[in-house]
Amino acid sequence: MSEDATVSRKRTPQPLTRAEYAYDRLRAGILTGEFAPGQNLRASEVAAHLNISTTPLREALQRLAGEEEVEITPQGGARVSQISVPFILDVYRLRLLIEPLAARMSAERPTAGWRAAVESSFRDLQSTSFDVDPVEFEDAHAKFHASVISNCPSNVLKELSAQLRTKTRRYRLLTVHTRRSSGLMDHEHQAIMIAALAGNSPEVEQLTIDHLNVVISAFETPGEEVRMPFLHTVRSTVATVSDAWLDDLDVTSARRSGPGPRNV
Repeated sequence: MSEDATVSRKRTPQPLTRAEYAYDRLRAGILTGEFAPGQNLRASEVAAHLNISTTPLREALQRLAGEEEVEITPQGGARVSQISVPFILDVYRLRLLIEPLAARMSAERPTAGWRAAVESSFRDLQSTSFDVDPVEFEDAHAKFHASVISNCPSNVLKELSAQLRTKTRRYRLLTVHTRRSSGLMDHEHQAIMIAALAGNSPEVEQLTIDHLNVVISAFETPGEEVRMPFLHTVRSTVATVSDAWLDDLDVTSARRSGPGPRNV
């Protein structure tokens, strides 16, 4: 088999099983608010809506229950989990203990493959639109952060980070629209990506701490404007990245004066 044929075969998407299809549809509905917090998910009605039987639906509900998106009731029914501020603060504070450390360890011994993965996932994230497809945006968002810590030698840290990130995805979308429309989120990710490519592990760690603290602050002081904690961001780290690469990525202005408004 030729190399081109092998590549083509690898890129061919596999058809979804009925349970995977139900999971994707339910997850999208929960993330976008189609299924509201506390809403009962009656198996017969949801199965009919998705044109599937209740067996794959229940499999999907069990999977979502494991991700804290759905609660299984004592009677065997299901409902969308309520929004809980104490829960999200607990999870994000745990992420603060794990993810910055994993990011620092990941950047301490950067490889060409890791740098390429971080840059590629950043570009993919920038190409998504929360307003057009919030689920696609959230998937790209999770992929970017996973790529940043993917070079960490500790599988335990990477697995814990992935588990905690899954538990917070619905809550992230509550703050994404304001932060991304103002340009804050794009600059947070841009700063993390630039520091990672420069191999500046202390900076990657601090920027990850700041990034997580933005969400924590939003839930600790609801209603207040979320302020950008990245005024120190690019500093000397970007000096190690070539002007040609910066021009290509459209972040030359960040190198000269720090992050500013970005048109998205």
